[in-house]
Amino acid sequence: MAKSTQKKFYHQDTEAKLQVIEKYLVSYLSVMKNQKWSELVYIDAFAGSGNLPTEIDSGFLEPLIDADEFVLGSATRALNLPLKFDQYIFIEKDENKVAELKQLKDSNPNSNINLVTGDANDELLKLCPYLAQSNVRAVVFLDPFGNQVSWQLLEALAKTKHVDLWYLFPSMLGVYRQIGKSDARMDETKKASLDKLFGPHNWRDAFIEKFVDQDLFGNRDASRKTAEVDDITRFKIKCLSYIFEGGVSEKWLPLGRKGAHWYSLLFAMANPSPNASKAGHAIANSIMSRK
Repeated sequence: MAKSTQKKFYHQDTEAKLQVIEKYLVSYLSVMKNQKWSELVYIDAFAGSGNLPTEIDSGFLEPLIDADEFVLGSATRALNLPLKFDQYIFIEKDENKVAELKQLKDSNPNSNINLVTGDANDELLKLCPYLAQSNVRAVVFLDPFGNQVSWQLLEALAKTKHVDLWYLFPSMLGVYRQIGKSDARMDETKKASLDKLFGPHNWRDAFIEKFVDQDLFGNRDASRKTAEVDDITRFKIKCLSYIFEGGVSEKWLPLGRKGAHWYSLLFAMANPSPNASKAGHAIANSIMSRK
């Protein structure tokens, strides 16, 4: 067997993503430190290793990887902020990454860190009753590899009324590419994946056009993809706006490689308070300067 090559896969958009989260956390803690809430929580789902690798064995998955790319990951950055959360919850199912997160926890003995091993959807759903308690406020960062985040989870987070959400939505890799390049032929697995992602919202009518095609053999029913990546992002924002009472930013940070739009970093607030919503969106919009 040929020896696999080592390929570096750090790129500027990963850094941009993490800088946005870091800047928001700094501002969030600055605003909230003098509030009456007794518990401020940061939750990083799909937390990875905390300190992320700079290289990968073989180029096989290299074009698809975004979440685990930068040396100083989101978990480590959250712990290094000048102001602190009362609790940090890192969720990860990969045992090797959990082991590295344990090392991160051991190196930060003064921070209240809870490591949760398991599927992010399942474990976050279990945490939602806690997040809904009157004395709890939380920032949740969902940084999935693809279509793992279910609509059920997003609904549950919205119902807490206490969560500020950052979500790396896989607009191109998870949605646009699933539909296909030149037509809308999809297998049942891909359809089920998008059903899970969008819940009750009709992505088929939003992204696919049906028409009658005429050829040498007569008429036949056909379909084609009509949505571009930006259209898919706007549709997701509209869907989220129905459940997040504090609003969803109409700005987003497009992320990818070589100018491509692979992911959309989205911001939403569950808190229905007009003052809280105004403050949160002002901060988020100011740091998402690329869109």
